[in-house]
Amino acid sequence: EAAEREAKERAELAQGLHAAAKCGDQRAVQLHLAGGKQVDVRDHNGDTPLMVAAHEGHADVVMALVNEGADPTAKNVWDTPVANAINYDQHEVMRVLLELCRDLIKREVLGDDIPLTFALCAPLAKGPKMVDFLLDHWGDGVRWKDKENNTALHDAARNGHPFVIAPLVDRGAVLEALNKKGQTPLAIASTGGRIDVMQQLLGYGALPSATMLSDVVRWKE
Repeated sequence: EAAEREAKERAELAQGLHAAAKCGDQRAVQLHLAGGKQVDVRDHNGDTPLMVAAHEGHADVVMALVNEGADPTAKNVWDTPVANAINYDQHEVMRVLLELCRDLIKREVLGDDIPLTFALCAPLAKGPKMVDFLLDHWGDGVRWKDKENNTALHDAARNGHPFVIAPLVDRGAVLEALNKKGQTPLAIASTGGRIDVMQQLLGYGALPSATMLSDVVRWKE
């Protein structure tokens, strides 16, 4: 009973602040915080106000919350503020997050050895505009390799995200780069049956093997 009462009180406490973050009311957010509400209080979904503001694209509220100490690495079951900004194409929110807490986000959300291009190859970024933005604002992901020598282009081919291919190739990604298994991005796309990615890479001049060409026929049948 005490736990239920505490959870109800916490939900009531969060409601006003989350509503203000959702509608982008920066003044209301600041009033709630001045009134003693915790900046990282969770709602019934486990979201913090920063997650909500990032989802809705309210960059000014995101900046205000971060400046008040909101945790940019906070997670619920699925999301972080960064994931929400990427998933919903909130460029200005990403710009603010990268400007205010780039190193913390890189270390805590993505890991020291994983660039933001890893996120591009997950089902987050929904289109080429966000891909371009992230590649332009987050280091040299084109030349990044993981411990198996997979490049961002390998990951894009593996996960079947053709909209990631063009910006990587345009920025100099190596089509014939080999991972430790001797696989090129085209070979990985072939193995996974990613025909659209294969066609795109072939169009850029990637060199197919006889096995890959037979894979194309097999996957089309």
